[in-house]
Order: sequence, then structure tokens, then C-alpha cells
Amino acid sequence: MRHLIVLFFFALFITAAAPSSAFARVKKIVKPPACVPTIAQNANYVGEKIPVCLQSFLIADQNGMVIDAKNASAVRSIASLTKMMTAVVLLNEWVDWDTPITFNKKKHLAYKNDMEWRTGEKIAPKDLFYTMLTGSINEAANMLVDATPYTRPEFVKKMNEKAQELGLANTHFADPSGLNPKNVSTAEDILKLFRHALTYPEIELALSAPSYEFDEIKSLDKRVHRFMHHTNPLMRQNQPFEIVASKTGFINEAQRTMAMQFIDPVKAERYFVIALGEPRGRDDYFGTRDLVVRFLERTEKIAAASQ
Repeated sequence: MRHLIVLFFFALFITAAAPSSAFARVKKIVKPPACVPTIAQNANYVGEKIPVCLQSFLIADQNGMVIDAKNASAVRSIASLTKMMTAVVLLNEWVDWDTPITFNKKKHLAYKNDMEWRTGEKIAPKDLFYTMLTGSINEAANMLVDATPYTRPEFVKKMNEKAQELGLANTHFADPSGLNPKNVSTAEDILKLFRHALTYPEIELALSAPSYEFDEIKSLDKRVHRFMHHTNPLMRQNQPFEIVASKTGFINEAQRTMAMQFIDPVKAERYFVIALGEPRGRDDYFGTRDLVVRFLERTEKIAAASQ
């Protein structure tokens, strides 16, 4: 009996001590994968390699010549960078900017209704265009595409035809919003798409706007006036470089993605950065920002070395 009592209290002691260690095991923080330094692609590479937690990236000059890159030809899901091609095809194939478009939840809902639109509310096409690009709202993409003479599969087919025309050999589109993980491309192809998209004034204005606001033509919830920030949070912060235009994206399969044009404040030259597969962390797109900052620091070293 005495042995049973001793075993009973010993078991109680073990049970009382166990939760802290067990809890620690359950709540163990999983560290992100280690950063892999960039691989220099240019003979003018100077300074330390840039370690960034990006699965794929490239930096190119204003003429599209790649200066530095990592896994730039790797095919990855691209999330809402897809919307740049959606915008290009819309401008090429559809010119009715005057007829308001009516939201239909059954037809247009995509993942979640970020704007909380109600069925029957009417929005001007131009406002939907900015909402799709500046605010990256998926419902806006669906509404615009459904207002064209084409079905969504037909429209997506035109997106893929345009990709072939632009020489985007490793790009394929599966839907107009970017929610489908089968929207895939490479950093190299996205650079071509981004540079082409910026040749359209409507796209350039939408991707360079820090914010956008508009009034709904018909509102059913008394929220007539709408306001949104650009989805690139770097545009709302002080940066050691000027952001000209950008498009962001995120789904779990793609992680964070970004296409951005920026200006070197010292040389006043424009560059492009395409970043794919940035882990979602506390500081949105900090890895892309860090890449740009370190690149600019490196160009200063190159300039100093040549003097």
C-alpha cells in the first residue's frame, strides 16, 4: 500500500511538471529557412553578396538588362502579379469605360469580399480598374472581365495568347485575379510583363498611385465613398529610394510577390526589382526593401571603385 501511495504522488509530480515542457514543444517557433546569398550575374559585381530570404529575384536597369539575379528562371506561382496581364488584355480588348458594372456576389465573389460590396451596387469601370491594380481587389478583376464580351475561360485564353506574343515562355495564366496557384511565371518573364504593362498610361497611373478613392454610382449600404491604400506598404514609409510604380501579390502557394520600379536617388537612374517567394512575416516586403537598399549601397561602391 505504501508503495502505491509513493507511486501516486510521484505520478502527480511528473504530471504537474510536464505541461511546461509539453507546451514548449507545441509552441516551438519554427525558424524561416536560412537566407541564400544572391548569385552574381554581372562581371561588375562588387562587395559582399546580398543574403535575402527570397526564393527568386532579379534587378534590372531601365532598359531591362539584368544586373543581378537569383533563380530568375525558376517557375513559381505569382499571385496578384497576374492582374498586370489582366489589365493589359482589358485595355487591348475592351473600351467601354462608360457603362457602370453591377456587383453580383454569386458571380464575382473571390475568396473574400474585401470591399464588402452588396449585390446590386454599381461601380464605374475606371474605379474598378484602379481598385484591381492599386488595391489588388479580386472582385474588381472578376467584375471587369465579366463585363467584356468574353467568358472567363475565353479571357484567360487571351491572357495566355498575349503572354506568347510577349515571349513569356515560362508563363501561364489560369484566372484573371491571381488567386489560382496555377498562375505561374518566372522573375525574368515578370520583368518583361511589368515593363510592357507600364507602357500603358492607365496601368502606370494605377500602379504609381499611393492611394485611390472614388464614389460608388449606386450604394446599398450608404458607404458611397471608398478609399484604399496601394497594397505596397513600402510606398507609405520613408525609403532611401523613390518608388515609381509597383504591384504586389500574395497567396500561400506563392508567398509574397512584387514587381517594382524605383529610382536611385544618387544617380537618378531607374531600376526594376522582381521578387518572388518572400516569406510572409511581421514586416511586409522587408526582404524586397532590404534587397534594394543593399543593391544601391553596392552601386555606390562600384562608382567609388571606378573613380
